[in-house]
Amino acid sequence: MLVEDGYYPYFGYGAMSGPGMAVTTSSSDPSEGWNIGLLQAGYFVGGQFGLVEDDYKAPWWFGELGFTTPGISVTRYFVFKKRLDNPKKCP
Repeated sequence: MLVEDGYYPYFGYGAMSGPGMAVTTSSSDPSEGWNIGLLQAGYFVGGQFGLVEDDYKAPWWFGELGFTTPGISVTRYFVFKKRLDNPKKCP
């Protein structure tokens, strides 16, 4: 997951209606830890809404919008701590 000053590595798994891919954007910042993509669906224009599993992080819900191949999926993934593109830029 790319952000302005770095990226968040992540891995996950899920159930999908078939092979596919998505490129999406969100106004929410990535949440470290476990997240659930409750539903990703679309037909070339689509999106996802999901839930952050940590009760102490807000917002608990997030949404994304962008390009998706036709199909639906439900996913669970773990987001690691942010890595900086250029650590010298940050204090």
